[in-house]
Amino acid sequence: MQNFNGKVRQYLKENERKKRSRLFGVVLSVVMTVSVLASLVMPAISATEGTSVAGGDVSYNGGSYSYKDANSVTIKSYDAVGSGKDQSKRSNSM
Repeated sequence: MQNFNGKVRQYLKENERKKRSRLFGVVLSVVMTVSVLASLVMPAISATEGTSVAGGDVSYNGGSYSYKDANSVTIKSYDAVGSGKDQSKRSNSM
């Protein structure tokens, strides 16, 4: 009978320890999930802050800057010249 009571106490003690470790694991996983989501969302928030001022002027560090719409931006094309034997070519503007 003494051996049975000892095994019951040992089982209850082990079960309590497992409960604590599971709780610790759940809390740790929630903290990690929140921190990863926050770290992924922050760059997206900062990247979209400037879109509300498209077409307007912004003052920064003593200077005035204008945001342009994507439709009014022109892209220039350049032709590469040279032999390219060393995997490099010079570009001349058209």
